[in-house]
Amino acid sequence: ILHVEHVLEGSIRKDGNQLRITAQLIKVEDGSHLWSEAFTRELKDIFAIQEEISLSIVGKLNLKLIGDKKGKFLKRPTEDTEAFQYYLKGLYCWQQMTPEGNQLAQENYAKAIEKDPQFALVYAVLGSNYQFAGNIGLLPPSMVWQKSKEFTHKALEIDNTLAVAHSSLAIICMVNEWDWEGAEREFKLALQLSPSSGWVHYFYSAYLRMTNRLDEAISESISALDYDPYNIYISTQVGVTYLMAGMVDQAIEKQEGTIGIYPNNFMAHMNLGVALQAKSLLTEAIQAYEKAVQLSGGNPMAISGLACTYLTIGKTEE
Repeated sequence: ILHVEHVLEGSIRKDGNQLRITAQLIKVEDGSHLWSEAFTRELKDIFAIQEEISLSIVGKLNLKLIGDKKGKFLKRPTEDTEAFQYYLKGLYCWQQMTPEGNQLAQENYAKAIEKDPQFALVYAVLGSNYQFAGNIGLLPPSMVWQKSKEFTHKALEIDNTLAVAHSSLAIICMVNEWDWEGAEREFKLALQLSPSSGWVHYFYSAYLRMTNRLDEAISESISALDYDPYNIYISTQVGVTYLMAGMVDQAIEKQEGTIGIYPNNFMAHMNLGVALQAKSLLTEAIQAYEKAVQLSGGNPMAISGLACTYLTIGKTEE
């Protein structure tokens, strides 16, 4: 499913400020080990270890990094390891896709910025975070776009080579300003800067959906999932893309597949409800929506979908 020739695996053990890292580079075709090594370092050296491992793999695969490419390859998002840990905690909390998780994510991002005010990646992710929170009803729109623009532009002021920041700016152009040309320009720049980013491919597919280029949207959303196959949000949104293209059976199949991997993800249940409703399987749609409402703690999108389905079958009181 990953379409790769080599896989890097390993383990990290932490004891106080000491790290013990083992890494192995494996050839997928026959499972043979091309390279393996163990590293014992202090936590403050974590970025140096990443660079050491990365360059060892580049050498083993006989890849060449020349000039600017090498600089980008070894570019550190921050020099502050504590700030980086807050950033990672924020990402973990955000993936819960709940009001509580979203709030914790923003708190961790704020702590990361407090530790390193020049941490451009966190500003960019915060911009995306506010957009996402508005899109699924976790925060009011009046707050969302103002904050999103503020953090996105701050990220680009610090580092204009961040793909996620250009992707966020593209979404602002698309959703808030209806600047379709500006949105496509920023998406293409983001893809040029980070061609293997599942998120950037997904958001570009959403742009293609909204501009009625549905065949391209399906292709782009599948590419997004190829690059990031276990991303819950991307997986369920591929199903949404199928549905918007009129491929209802494929949409249902995709949502059911996502639920099979992540049974407690409310968005997959909610989007399954939408697809089942389009198929006129209203009893099943209600069950999916009810599960989405339960798992999300009452997300307004899930509630409204359930209400509309109740109305369709004549349950006006409900």
